[in-house]
Amino acid sequence: MRKINLRDTFAFARLIKEIGIKDEFLEMTEKANGYASLNQLGYDTIFNIIAVATEKKSEDRIYEWLSGPFEKSSDDVANMPLDEIIQGFKTILNTRGIKAFLLSASKLIT
Repeated sequence: MRKINLRDTFAFARLIKEIGIKDEFLEMTEKANGYASLNQLGYDTIFNIIAVATEKKSEDRIYEWLSGPFEKSSDDVANMPLDEIIQGFKTILNTRGIKAFLLSASKLIT
């Protein structure tokens, strides 16, 4: 697992646009300072993405994006046990730059 980088930010912004949750994501990031914790903001973002990822195209794009920070192929990400995925999300969300990452992505979307 590696830290999220600039390439991930651009890819995440494209993912948000492609799966159609731009407005929801922007609304969440506008409220970023009102969240009790950055983890909660991150979890809300992740679960909003999962909630709309019912189309195969969206699902594949999520695996593709996660393959970067998880340092695995998108097929390997798709086949990871759920507990490993959750631990990976926790690792991503516990990085110091998660708020900057989410806010930067929101600026790229608008």
